[in-house]
Amino acid sequence: MWYFNDILIAEITGDQSQFCTDVQCDEDTERFRDRLKLDYQTGSLTITHTRNTDSGEYKLQIRSNNGFSVTRVKRFNLTVIGSGLSSGAVAGIVVGVVLLVSAVVTAGVIYYRHRETHAPVPQSEDDDM
Repeated sequence: MWYFNDILIAEITGDQSQFCTDVQCDEDTERFRDRLKLDYQTGSLTITHTRNTDSGEYKLQIRSNNGFSVTRVKRFNLTVIGSGLSSGAVAGIVVGVVLLVSAVVTAGVIYYRHRETHAPVPQSEDDDM
């Protein structure tokens, strides 16, 4: 069973058909609607399209019953840090920065090549005679 801030968001039982997400496990929240992917083999939980509001404590509770009951609990604190920008806006910013850097590098190369071709020729001491 996976919990987010003590709210059951996903569960796998012995019968895989009893898998649930937050909408089925807890009617009060739709925070993760269509964003949870649970691996039936490993129990791994993947949250797609993460948001800042997904930050918090996640708890994994594993119960096994092989003749006697054993419960293991793992807690994870997750902080989602994001700019709040769409992926298109981020791509646009990256392209703009790449173009700006290439323009600066090109200008620098042109400046140094121009400087080398127009630099004064050093005079040798033999030229004074």
